[in-house]
Amino acid sequence: MALYKREESVPLPPKNAEAYNTVCQYCTVGCGYKVYVWPDGLAGGLKAGDNAFGIDFTHPQPPIAGFSYTESMHSTIQRRDGGTYHVAIVPAHDSPINLQGNHSSRGAINAKTTWSAARQTT
Repeated sequence: MALYKREESVPLPPKNAEAYNTVCQYCTVGCGYKVYVWPDGLAGGLKAGDNAFGIDFTHPQPPIAGFSYTESMHSTIQRRDGGTYHVAIVPAHDSPINLQGNHSSRGAINAKTTWSAARQTT
């Protein structure tokens, strides 16, 4: 049995998504991560200028060296204002600790630790 339901697709954060810096919670290394938060119903586009990542998703990412954004890096939450929001927590490519966006499989599930009524919190 899977820990969480598989997603058909993962929404991209729009260019105007809230952006924050954070650190992975799973070990003492301190890998850097970027957190993007945006209201449900909005989504960024596939072109680099249309999403907060600034990455062109109209072409496949190169293996290993490409930008990592998987379903485990996305969650949907409800804020105190009652609204539903998307959260994406992705490896920071500008972190001096995890250069070029390297990350562990544990760090790749940081978004799944956010509380959500729609799924179990890992």
